[in-house]
Amino acid sequence: MGREFDIVYDESKPIRHKQKLLSLLMAKDEPEVEVGYDRRKMILPLKSTGITFGDSKVIKQLQIADVIAGSSAYWGCSFADAKIDQEFCRELEECGIRNLAIGCIWPSADVTPKELKTEEIGGINVIDYIVELISRQERKSD
Repeated sequence: MGREFDIVYDESKPIRHKQKLLSLLMAKDEPEVEVGYDRRKMILPLKSTGITFGDSKVIKQLQIADVIAGSSAYWGCSFADAKIDQEFCRELEECGIRNLAIGCIWPSADVTPKELKTEEIGGINVIDYIVELISRQERKSD
């Protein structure tokens, strides 16, 4: 369904610690399955070729990702903390920072399935499927 992609991640103990688990979610011998519900769906296994770790001091793309992540976090905090520089956050908004928070979940006044765009019936539970996929892959490696 999708194209393969490379993951280059800033050197990080938490991600390195979960690298094996994450690599099981990239199993090439699993069929592609759409999991999730309504507008909250994804395709598994992940089409990544693997995870490579890099130094953000050397890799420009990681530096940019760090700036965007920090800006997104700051912008998000502005909704809950009046002490945050609201003018700067308006400028981030004008630059399109909201578009980079893909599929984010944020409190709103929307409460009905129609307002939340969650009216579709059916789907596969993501957590259940991930557990099954990981279990199958671990049995293969035993």
